[in-house]
Amino acid sequence: MRATSKPPRVITFEHCMDELLKAKAGDWKNMKHKAQWEMTLREYAKPLHEMPVADIVLGDVKECLLPHWTERPETADRLRSRIQAVIDYAIAHEWRTATNPARWRGLLDKVMPKQKTLSRGHHAALAYAETPAMIRKLRQSTGTAARAVEFLALTASRSGETRGATFPEIDVKAKTWTIPADRMKAGKEHVVPLTDRALAIVEIMRQRSTSPLVFGGGIEDRPISDTAMTKALRLASPDKKATLHGLRSSFRDWCGDCTAFERDVAEAALAHALRDKTEAAYRRATALEKRRELMTAWEAYLDGSR
Repeated sequence: MRATSKPPRVITFEHCMDELLKAKAGDWKNMKHKAQWEMTLREYAKPLHEMPVADIVLGDVKECLLPHWTERPETADRLRSRIQAVIDYAIAHEWRTATNPARWRGLLDKVMPKQKTLSRGHHAALAYAETPAMIRKLRQSTGTAARAVEFLALTASRSGETRGATFPEIDVKAKTWTIPADRMKAGKEHVVPLTDRALAIVEIMRQRSTSPLVFGGGIEDRPISDTAMTKALRLASPDKKATLHGLRSSFRDWCGDCTAFERDVAEAALAHALRDKTEAAYRRATALEKRRELMTAWEAYLDGSR
């Protein structure tokens, strides 16, 4: 009796993705870079995960990109590039013989709709006059994503900084949050003064926590996803095009229009690098307590009490 041969192993996109991430272990610039790659592929490329990598076609990649293509063009571009890297890895290992359907020139550039032209760093921002209403709506939810968005708004921090926040970074006694250099855009440690409500959010999350992450996503100690936070923001926001990064612009516009705080204090709160060395030295020496006053005033405004 002839023995039956085993069916060939089906190599999925997810398998290739995991193998590529392992292979790149020594290539990451920092932990933030690693986290960005992993989040993009694990969250945004999820529609491709279970598909055999040999069978993925142009239409599959297009459908995966479309939800992000016009609203978040920079995110979509990074997603496309990282999908292409995964499929290139499969081709290199002979798990796929066809060409790469995530290639831009000559393929996707012929079928994808035109993206909005946004200058780098420009994100749709909620008008600061509408931020108190957004905060009130957020507080009606008990979910982790809602608390993460509220914390982000109170601290004027970036999404990645908030998502990656850990309890050891929080000094409850000093009322500060120290973000390490490898999670900062400028590559420099940033100390954020925390208001009473921000500290209360940390305590709420500590009571729920199963990991060092303040805003855990509930899966293998991963942080809450950018997608979940954006969804929570838009459910609460009067402006459904508002972005997480745009909340920093809301804060900055409020500083300029509604307060007498000096410009360098507002810029320090946003961790913006200053070219003027004298101004930068002044900011390092004296700005923490001035920033604490500013963030306390911002909290009062968001609460509707100022």
